[in-house]
Amino acid sequence: MNTAEKLVTELERLNVSHVFGYPGGRTIELFSHLADSEITVVRPRDEREASVMAELYGRLRREPGVLIGQGPWIGSLGAIGQMEARLGSSPMVVLTEASERGEYSTLAPYQQARGDYGGIALPKILDAITKEHWFPRTPKETVRSLQLAFKHATAGRAGPTAVILDGNAIGDEFAPEGPPPLWDAKRQVRNWNARPTDDNVDRAVAALTGADRPVVVAGNGVHSAQAYDELAAVAERYGCVVTTSYLGKSTIPETHDLAAGVIGSFGHEGANRAVSEADVLLVVGCRLNPMDTNWGATSFIRPDDQTIVHADVTTENAGWVYPADVGLIGDAAETLTVLCRRAPTEARASHEWSRRRAAAARECYRTRPDRRRIAPFRHSER
Repeated sequence: MNTAEKLVTELERLNVSHVFGYPGGRTIELFSHLADSEITVVRPRDEREASVMAELYGRLRREPGVLIGQGPWIGSLGAIGQMEARLGSSPMVVLTEASERGEYSTLAPYQQARGDYGGIALPKILDAITKEHWFPRTPKETVRSLQLAFKHATAGRAGPTAVILDGNAIGDEFAPEGPPPLWDAKRQVRNWNARPTDDNVDRAVAALTGADRPVVVAGNGVHSAQAYDELAAVAERYGCVVTTSYLGKSTIPETHDLAAGVIGSFGHEGANRAVSEADVLLVVGCRLNPMDTNWGATSFIRPDDQTIVHADVTTENAGWVYPADVGLIGDAAETLTVLCRRAPTEARASHEWSRRRAAAARECYRTRPDRRRIAPFRHSER
């Protein structure tokens, strides 16, 4: 069994059902073995379309979408899907190569992408658009790199990872013997969700239960964790208005009694007003970038006047744009579950301010039915 065949068996072991890509360079060996596997190969018009398909697959299924293609085109046409995966936290694994042409690489053969003089530097491109990438040189390193790519793609904040296949190793015989050992793929790719510390949860619970005007800002991290039920449960338990960033849109049904819609420059006045009136803000999986905060409007979020509880999967994002009073570091679903579990016995589902404020906010985006013919993109709520 050569390395290319072994990589396909690893993909099968990891329950990959679809790959998206276009044959070229040394990835042709992969495609030839994929043809004999149970994996469905989706070959669109070019690497750009393949990258977008892989990103969307990862976004919807929350498991890595696999993109395969020749290095120069993965680093150019295929960059669009990888950038979207990086910015949108979609898990993706890219399998590519550098068109090295063996010992001719230093002589600038056509399409050479290893980074030598006269060619392009695919590793530098991947540095900019992926979470991590590997450039293994032996068959065993190549298989281990594939496993690590799957692990890193879903660890913490999800995103794209890549393996640049060596021009010789991809066709060499795979020999698992000798150190360091290679482990079973399913065991190697496992990750564990983090949850916030007890003392920070206690501080967050105290802030939320003591609030008169609690508001949640839900971001893309809720989508990533698929924490929709947990978000609604926390809102109902603590009586919070729920607003979302533009990336967090639809994390709560916009017809929910506590939903107030999208904030920021892409949102509307009702949701923005709810945030500005809050005395406690629970920010979940949202970095509060300038589009979320009306470009940092001083009347919008005010750390000196509001208590900010910031929940995020990475500590770098908690309190990044605005100083946070409490940081809850962990998976959004885990964090919201703990907050709901630790809530006081007395539910605050009847919190009058929150329900009135959310209802007023929904009026800002409600389209009232009338007798005029409407365009297909308009929606009337009856």
